[in-house]
Amino acid sequence: MADTIWNADSVRAALGRVSWYHSFEVFPGIVTPGSTGLVDARGWLNLFALPEDLRGVRALDIGTWDGPIAFELERRGATVTAVDIQDPDLTGFNTAKAILGSSVEYVQSDVGRMPARLRGTFDLVIYFGVFYHLKDPIGAFESISAVMHEESRLCIEGEALVHYAEALGGSPDPSLPLEAIGASRVPIALCYPGRYKQAPNWFIPNVACLESWLQAAGLALVSHRIHTSPFPRQRITGTARKVSAPIEEHGLVQRIPDAE
Repeated sequence: MADTIWNADSVRAALGRVSWYHSFEVFPGIVTPGSTGLVDARGWLNLFALPEDLRGVRALDIGTWDGPIAFELERRGATVTAVDIQDPDLTGFNTAKAILGSSVEYVQSDVGRMPARLRGTFDLVIYFGVFYHLKDPIGAFESISAVMHEESRLCIEGEALVHYAEALGGSPDPSLPLEAIGASRVPIALCYPGRYKQAPNWFIPNVACLESWLQAAGLALVSHRIHTSPFPRQRITGTARKVSAPIEEHGLVQRIPDAE
């Protein structure tokens, strides 16, 4: 695709050769045929009060998929690395990158192995729509902490326990005082065997639980907002910073009795 002359016809042909998850504009008037609603990448970054001029900023977009956030960060002047477990030739990432003439670096990795595959630390880390999909969310935050420095900013978005829960079979279950649990300072998370809201999800934390995960990874939640419309939407957006090394896991030693 490096030698392709991009016009409306060649762009549409290229879009049809790969699978898309995100819908976003990659050419004037042409939007990728993703299964999501139109992604307003500029609006998402503005929600976190990120400046239009990010020149000199080294940014990391975790869970990039087709790359709309990564490409918007680059448009603002940042030097961007994008990470996802997906093959970028099978998603729309490499196609969008070619159409946009982008220089975003793509690293194919899960979050746990990410630090070993990246170079240095990042000033800005974007972590949208990922933590609740993971079986080990604390380990993922530890990996993120490992690629941050003390002045780094982490922008988080994801599912949070506010007012909705499901039974193990997937049906809505209002039997608990969910709003009180969601607002409690006791760290509580819903735990599912990889399926919630008919999607591959594991843990749905209340705000206090998310804070505890961050604290375990040496991070601190600086600010956050809850988004609940329309029901049963329950999402959190927030920013965090690095404040310490991750808290070490305390080993439990059990003495084995001597053989008689």
